[in-house]
Amino acid sequence: MKLGVLFSGGKDSVYALRKAMIIHEIACLITIESKNKESYMFHTPNIGITSLQAEALGIPLVKVETEGEKEHELIDLKRALILAVEEYEIEGIVTGAIESVYQGTRVQKICHELGLWCFNPLWKKDQIDLLNELIDQRIEVVISGIFAYPLTESWLGRSLDHEMIKELILLNKTYDIQPSGEGGELETTVLDAPFFHRRIVIDEFDSHARHNAGVIHFRKSHLESKGRAEGIVDEEKKIESISEVHSSGEVGKGSVLVVDMNSEPGSLGWYEFVLPIIRILEGAGHHYSECNISSLTPLRVEQADKVILSSTPLKDESFHSLIDQYAWLKESSTPIFGICAGMQFLALLYGSQLMRSLEIGMTEIETTI
Repeated sequence: MKLGVLFSGGKDSVYALRKAMIIHEIACLITIESKNKESYMFHTPNIGITSLQAEALGIPLVKVETEGEKEHELIDLKRALILAVEEYEIEGIVTGAIESVYQGTRVQKICHELGLWCFNPLWKKDQIDLLNELIDQRIEVVISGIFAYPLTESWLGRSLDHEMIKELILLNKTYDIQPSGEGGELETTVLDAPFFHRRIVIDEFDSHARHNAGVIHFRKSHLESKGRAEGIVDEEKKIESISEVHSSGEVGKGSVLVVDMNSEPGSLGWYEFVLPIIRILEGAGHHYSECNISSLTPLRVEQADKVILSSTPLKDESFHSLIDQYAWLKESSTPIFGICAGMQFLALLYGSQLMRSLEIGMTEIETTI
């Protein structure tokens, strides 16, 4: 699917972009530049740097200004999305929303009005897990704004690292500060990531803070080439990174292929039935890749060490019509594990019949083979 990304240049929008580009085409970035530094909807510190980030990523940028008046700024957001549809023919948008119902519902409403799909790959993700993933995937995040007690000016310009995460966990327990800044306590800017073609270097900056609120202003910056010595690893080492394995579509031996059995790729069913599998694999340190059943090929299965077929919502039974199309799976030597609908798919593949049951949840079964 061709998507645009609501892009602030902060960690959440950058990581949401990363998640989306694994399985979708990213046609453009969409930035709303608010004149109101206390905007309810949009990130404001160093928003101008999104032009450099877009260049570093090699993705076109749609930028629209707004006065930032509460609720009225949504009109400008809608205008930006219309521009993206007209110029880049996007079919949906990606957001970095994690917890904010205020932002999420408003964006969703506009998408509904425009007939666009709204993809929120970070929604309800554990915030500490998110921060650790950013570090693990070598995404360079700096704190560009603070807006809560007891944060001080010393936080401005700090890079996200494991020591900072420990501090944020303590602040969460003591002062109820959201570790990812989802409550507006922190703003961030991303300067580099493995999927940036060039990195951003800050030449001049200044910071201002008062009463536990402040920002660091990047006055002058430029893009710098990334050589091998600066972090570009050899191709043979890429397979060792979970993120690289996931994004490449090449699974590699010793890894798990997760097959989304939902009829619509990226649907809400993905969050309910596929994402939990991925989080378990990530937590156990397994390499993995994923694809929708519609794009499953013999090569993908052959390259994997193991395959997991996901479940689907109760009324999504479209996989029933795919049995003949995937008869070749019976010839595969790769172990395949089916969960719920995935198990039904395997049963049908081997000639079994399904019977409707009124039971939902745990129930006794009889083994016949």
